[in-house]
Amino acid sequence: MSAQLPEIENDRHQHTAKYLILLKDETVQRALLFGGDYRYLTELIDEDGLVLENLIRYGTACSPPGDLAFDAVIPWQASRQPMDMRCFALG
Repeated sequence: MSAQLPEIENDRHQHTAKYLILLKDETVQRALLFGGDYRYLTELIDEDGLVLENLIRYGTACSPPGDLAFDAVIPWQASRQPMDMRCFALG
């Protein structure tokens, strides 16, 4: 008797980046990707800068949506430090 595996619903749009956030303080620049539902997806590590350059080129500069979930990404202490933030809406 074989056990039947549950169906897994794979909605690729659920994991598609819709916003690129660039954060820069005195020491480091970070590139964060967020989904259309404002959830944090991942931090972009780009060794040669080509991927980031293309995202900025083809994205549209915008104000960061107020509902972006930064809690898991930026420690509370760091969130109180002045940071330069740029946002790009991704197609």
